[in-house]
Amino acid sequence: MKIFVINLEKDNDRRKSIQDQLQKVNLNAEFINAVYGKGLTNEQLHKACPDFDKISLTLGEVGCSMSHISIYKDMIDKNIPIALILEDDVIFDNSLVSVLSHLDKDSQSFSSNPYVFLLNKTNEYFNSFKEPLIDNYDIVNVIDSAGTFGYVLNLTAAKKLYQYLRPVRFAADEWKLFRERGIIKLKGIVPPVIHHSSLFSSNSSIGKRKHALTDLDKSNRKRAIITQIKLALWRISIRSWMKKIRP
Repeated sequence: MKIFVINLEKDNDRRKSIQDQLQKVNLNAEFINAVYGKGLTNEQLHKACPDFDKISLTLGEVGCSMSHISIYKDMIDKNIPIALILEDDVIFDNSLVSVLSHLDKDSQSFSSNPYVFLLNKTNEYFNSFKEPLIDNYDIVNVIDSAGTFGYVLNLTAAKKLYQYLRPVRFAADEWKLFRERGIIKLKGIVPPVIHHSSLFSSNSSIGKRKHALTDLDKSNRKRAIITQIKLALWRISIRSWMKKIRP
């Protein structure tokens, strides 16, 4: 499986940390220079995110989204069928290699449907209809999650996300929104195999949201009538009786 690692050029300690981990388990990765949002010129910023002054995203969030979008574009250009995307401030369990090996063989990974598999902890998932992956690890249907620091996606998902996320108006990790809009089918691996390391909180380039959701944010997130109907029917007919887990 192709592995991409997003790393700011200045963050040498993070690069070495993730390189050492990958080498220990004999995994090779392509390092992608992250977009440093605070270093964007006004021209670059408004080309990527024309409504930046009208929405709540920080410069760091715009840069993060641009970094992930660049990988989706690379997958499309090179016809990469499936990939793991890591951010550089993570640690992973020894079982990661086995999990990736089995995902690499899973029929969903090469489906014409846009699958994303979160390998980090999720906020909420269904305990019903779990699919065994390997010993003690299952694939579950994720309801909500945040974070883009460790996930696998197939080429179909890369194409859908690349199209939907340009121009930038959402953070790259608004998985619940993408799932509800039908952009992706959101799965998760439980228990998670990728976690934030101690480097996560130090010198974060993302930053805190500059303010609450704006009117334009709310408009961008407003569900179409057909989406509202589908979600309402789903909640009544399915979600109400399925067991939910909040780790």
